[in-house]
Amino acid sequence: MRHRSRSGGDRKFPGAGAWPDRRHHDEENGRPFRRRGGRMLDYGELRLLILSIISERPSHGYELIKSVEDHFGGSYTPSPGVLYPTLSWLDDIGYAVAEASEGNRKSYRITEAGEAYLAANRATVEALRARGGQCGEGGRRGPPLAVAAAMDELKSALRGQLRRPGVSQDAVERIVTILKYAARQIENDDRPTAGTPSNQTHGQENMTAHTAEPESANADTLPRIERIRHDLRRRKLTVLSVVSLTPNMIRITLGGDELDNFTSLSAGDHIKIIVPDGQGGTAMRDYTPRHYDPQNRTLVLDFAVHEAGPATQWALAVKPGDTAEIAGPRGSQVITGPIKSWLLIGDETALPSIGRRIEEMDAGLPVTSVVAVPGAEDEQVFETAASLTSHWLHREEASDAAVFIDRLRDIPLEPGTFVWVAAEGSVTKAVRAYLVEERKHPLAWLRASGYWVKGKADTTEKFGD
Repeated sequence: MRHRSRSGGDRKFPGAGAWPDRRHHDEENGRPFRRRGGRMLDYGELRLLILSIISERPSHGYELIKSVEDHFGGSYTPSPGVLYPTLSWLDDIGYAVAEASEGNRKSYRITEAGEAYLAANRATVEALRARGGQCGEGGRRGPPLAVAAAMDELKSALRGQLRRPGVSQDAVERIVTILKYAARQIENDDRPTAGTPSNQTHGQENMTAHTAEPESANADTLPRIERIRHDLRRRKLTVLSVVSLTPNMIRITLGGDELDNFTSLSAGDHIKIIVPDGQGGTAMRDYTPRHYDPQNRTLVLDFAVHEAGPATQWALAVKPGDTAEIAGPRGSQVITGPIKSWLLIGDETALPSIGRRIEEMDAGLPVTSVVAVPGAEDEQVFETAASLTSHWLHREEASDAAVFIDRLRDIPLEPGTFVWVAAEGSVTKAVRAYLVEERKHPLAWLRASGYWVKGKADTTEKFGD
């Protein structure tokens, strides 16, 4: 069935300069890192600094936190929430590899591809080392190193348990119970002490009594997000076609034998496309696999046209017959459970994911989309068996959340509705706050991502759910 839409006003897009060269969320990429007085490192600099450290010796997470802290004389300490997405990114694209080491920790070593990347950016690395030598003591610090080490061990333990084949739902629920109990203990106890055996036993009894039963009782009434990892590999493909889908969206179809065994299980997946950076090197950007045909081995990607960064430049210039290189997806997050309806909210950067979700919905499932685009000519038509209601908003400023919130006030939000939001970071934050604080929508029924951040190239923003 073909679905058209309800449209908003007919205001025009402000122009190329408003957009960074960014399309999709990238949980591995992280965000710029700041300290008092301004930015200390951007995400690319931290990657290079970590590669430089592990080129000298393999290191695990805690050692890397300490090494970076020492490098900056104590004025900057990366948090685990910054470090581990960076390590995941390096592992994802093949610049580093994680290996098991003592104490159930993972040690990271540089690969040949990482060495080549480091050599190509040698001037930046030398500047980073010089900057570190100029830093003094007394800056804002991250968590105490002992806490960072404990967090490192916890992450390693979780990875080890959750990546085991056939992990049971009972095991997952036990892990959730333990983590929630630990969080409450940390939050409520301002005088933590080393637990004696009797204290630990007492804690376990309390944990079982107060948390295990409610968790089990609620398990079947909440959405479930299953994370599935895929084998990571690079693929060299051929550009089969280039189509201007709308004035601000280019659809590129890739194909080739190397798509054999390509897997994408969710509309939230992303691949990395590897393009020239204009300076003799390469850049990587994230895009949703819009459609994959395993029989014909073709992959469709949609590119939102905005500021002419490397990925946009590539999409504008590429021709059928050209070569394209991709990596991933690294994994999929499949959302299931007792979902009665969907509400999908986003701008044109989220349209590839929104469109795929709509087209893959079950027959008759109610789904409402609220999408802001520059004008009526940027609206799209989706083939779907779902019961779709589309709201197209024509906005002037891409970082204006009011156009979304004004329309959402008129849309019912029934129990059992799963809400998915992706747009500019400040817009996503405002829409999420409206849904949670004013509409009282449960956090377990919502996922929100800043696919891009105004004024910051190649930057995403994530919001706790």
